[in-house]
Parts: sequence; C-alpha cells; structure tokens
Amino acid sequence: RGGKDAFQVSLSGAAWRHYFDANMVDDVCMLLAVLGCCVLIAKVKFARTIAQSNRFVVGFFHPYCNDGGGGERVLWTAIQALQKKHSKIHCVVYSGDKADPEAIISKTKERFGITLERPVGFVMLDGRHWIEASSYPRFTLLGQSLGSVVLAWEALTVITPHVFVDSMGYAFTYPLACFCRLSYCELRALSNYQ
Repeated sequence: RGGKDAFQVSLSGAAWRHYFDANMVDDVCMLLAVLGCCVLIAKVKFARTIAQSNRFVVGFFHPYCNDGGGGERVLWTAIQALQKKHSKIHCVVYSGDKADPEAIISKTKERFGITLERPVGFVMLDGRHWIEASSYPRFTLLGQSLGSVVLAWEALTVITPHVFVDSMGYAFTYPLACFCRLSYCELRALSNYQ
C-alpha cells in the first residue's frame, strides 16, 4: 500500500486526535458546569429539608434494621438509650426493609425486649439493591461502597438529620453526610470488626 493512502490515514488520525482533544475540553467544562448546578440545587433542597424540621433530628443509616441480628440489637438499644437521656431528640431510621414501621417496631420488642419511649420516624428506601452483594459479581466491596453513597443520597434528600449515625459501616457515606449539612456536620459511626 502506497504512500498517498498511508498519508491520508495518518492525517485523518491526527485530525481526529485534535478534534477529540478540543471537544474533550469543552465536554469537561460542560460537565463541571452541570455538576456545579447540581451542587447548588442539592444545597437548596437540603436547606429546605433541614428548615422544615424544628426538632433536633438524629438519623440512623441502617438499611437492614429488620433483620433481627446483633447489629440490629445495637441499633435499637442506641435509639432507646438516646430517647431515655434526651427527651427532645427525634430519631429517624433509614431503612431498606419492605416491612411497615409498626411491624419493625413490633419485631424489635418481640425479639430483643426493647421498648421505645417515643415513636421513631422511618425513611423507607427503595434503592437497597445498590448495597446488595448479589448486584456486583465482580469488585463486590467497591460496588457496595459506591452503592452506599447512592443509597445515602436517597436517604438524605428525604430528611437531613443534625447528626448522621452510620450503624452498618458504610464509610463512603460520611463525606456525603457532611456535605448535606450546610454549615455544621456531626457524624457518628458504630463499627464492629471481627
């Protein structure tokens, strides 16, 4: 294959690279502008959810709150202790379970013998599949960690608490929880290592 065809191919390859680089800069600038707008919209939305609550809210991120294991005992014991010590605090549980709140509270009382002082709010999450191991046949831990951010976003756009308690060990949610509070962020984590 002669020189003229080879020259045309390499010229068009060079032109394509130049076109791609120039458009890539435009695309990156556009992406940053869109992300900036999303951040502003999110901050306004979070400001509204914070302002709507006139009580001090502690949110417990525990998508498996109805499983009845040791982690759930810790969750409900922590809520019970908080309610006994601080009468003006409102506790909210971010749950991915399909059971209704009354059934969850009933199971907690039956299984653990824990009776709560006051009602607990529930935010029922639809996106629990984001943290299911079965959703990620490869890179499971990475997928679950990134999926926990998506699930926390769903939770925090409904109610943004004054204190965010992660009781399941999803550390990737911490920066998001801090971002959602406009000025002051308090973060607590209950982690168990075996």
